[in-house]
Amino acid sequence: MIYNCTSSTINPIKWDDFKRVLGEEIVKNPFANLMWYPGGKMHTSKSLHAFKVYLFHLFPAYVMDLFSYVIGKKPL
Repeated sequence: MIYNCTSSTINPIKWDDFKRVLGEEIVKNPFANLMWYPGGKMHTSKSLHAFKVYLFHLFPAYVMDLFSYVIGKKPL
């Protein structure tokens, strides 16, 4: 198992290569219980990144917790 992966000057990897390899591995070893698969575009804008974190990570989590609370279940 691989727990950590780093790039170096000896064997460098670019973000596009990393995303391609990650996409291939996700198809071979799919996750369970996901709303959607990891992915997306790389951005240099911190504000765009923050917006996407709220839109695609925090907001769905709060909605799911609220839904769980409404139906009487413990939030995930």
